Amino acid sequence: MQREYADMYALFRHDHKAEAYFESLPDYVRDQISMRVKNVNTFDDLQGYADNLLRGDPHQRFNTKNLQFLILPT
Repeated sequence: MQREYADMYALFRHDHKAEAYFESLPDYVRDQISMRVKNVNTFDDLQGYADNLLRGDPHQRFNTKNLQFLILPT
C-alpha cells in the first residue's frame, strides 16, 4: 500500500521518482496538476491525473501502463 502525503510537494520530498515523472510531463499537464496540489497525495494520484489530462492528446508519449495484449493461437 502506498503512503499518502499531505500534498504533492510532500510527495516529491519523499518520492523522487514521482517528482521526476512530474517533470517529464508536458507543461500544460504540469500546470493543471499544480492547481490541485492538495489532491495529489500518492504517486498513483499523480499518474491518474496525468493520464486523464493526456488522454486524447495526439502528442502524448506512448504509454504501455494500461495496454492489454491479445495473443492469438497460430
